[in-house]
Amino acid sequence: MLMKRIYYILIAILGLNSCGGSKKALDIGDYNTAVYKAVKALQRKETKEKDILTLQEAYPKAVERDMKEINQLKLEGAPESWERIYYIYKALDDRQELVKTVAPIQFEGREIDFEYADYQKNMVEAKQRAANFYYTNAKELMKNDNQTSNRKAYEQLKKIKKFYATYEDVEQLMEEAKFLGTSHALISIKNEAEYNFDRAYLAELLNFGIADLNSDWKNFYTNFNENINYDYDIIVSLTNTNFTEAIRERSEYVDKKVIKDGWEYVLDERGNVKKDSAGNDMKKEKFKTIECKVIKEIQKKSLIVVANIQYIDKVTNQVVGNSRAEATENFVHESVSAQGNTEALTDASKEAIKRNPIPFPSNEEMLNSVKINLRNSIKNSIKSNLNFIK
Repeated sequence: MLMKRIYYILIAILGLNSCGGSKKALDIGDYNTAVYKAVKALQRKETKEKDILTLQEAYPKAVERDMKEINQLKLEGAPESWERIYYIYKALDDRQELVKTVAPIQFEGREIDFEYADYQKNMVEAKQRAANFYYTNAKELMKNDNQTSNRKAYEQLKKIKKFYATYEDVEQLMEEAKFLGTSHALISIKNEAEYNFDRAYLAELLNFGIADLNSDWKNFYTNFNENINYDYDIIVSLTNTNFTEAIRERSEYVDKKVIKDGWEYVLDERGNVKKDSAGNDMKKEKFKTIECKVIKEIQKKSLIVVANIQYIDKVTNQVVGNSRAEATENFVHESVSAQGNTEALTDASKEAIKRNPIPFPSNEEMLNSVKINLRNSIKNSIKSNLNFIK
């Protein structure tokens, strides 16, 4: 990984947003930020003496520091340093072009200007040497014929693309290194449960999208391809299908209601019919309580399907991990009936008795209902355990 100071432009932007001006950056030896801030101030026509003097001092020191680092890297002669050298030259060139936007500067009756260099040839040479190093090194890595080496080779070939859109047979080599560096895992399913699942049902349990399982170095498959040398087997085994017995739970309550039941004479203490002021027999309304029994029945049946998932490294033929998936299906239906005088029913009870009993679902119907949840559970279990695939 390149040192952060190589990326001068990024540092300059960060420096601009940080506290303090160009002089403060100069005082702490951050010459690049000092140059950047001073130039930006001068571009805004803020001809402050401190920014002019800071630029005059900081720019040569920034150039000197970078050239010293380049010379040191060249002296050490490590071929992997050419990318770093390229970016230092590029930073020198970018900074130089930035300074040219305000220089020469007229200050106190004199002109302040700087020495400039042509870094383009140096950049081209460094870029060529870096690309050549990564190309040669990547091809050597690919000779090792293992995933780790091919992954390293791919990353080195990718660096070449930063320098050249096309270079030798880099595109072809990247495809090859990508394929050879990728772990290929085949997901299959089998039935070890007491229920006899048909092949179509099992196939549908693996009919889930695998795009979000795949990553840079991991590819997953649910269909066998003889042209792929699989590195891992992921075996989903249905191990248990547990159906509970169909049961009916019964409860009951009574609704009561007081209603009119004709009329009757009003009697005095002696049992004689009372008379009103007009001499007529007195009458009153008669009431009675009616009842209706409400019988509530709840039908219940449930299913749980369990799958064990094994992750097998085919190179070592070892089980490297296990996980579990399960799904449940619960059938619950409530029906209500009435026995007695239905006029006694409350509004809620009248609505409830519209729910009639229905047939219990068959085992096959429950398995079809649970299928989507089971499929999602299998996928999520694999997705949560991708660390088993290296």
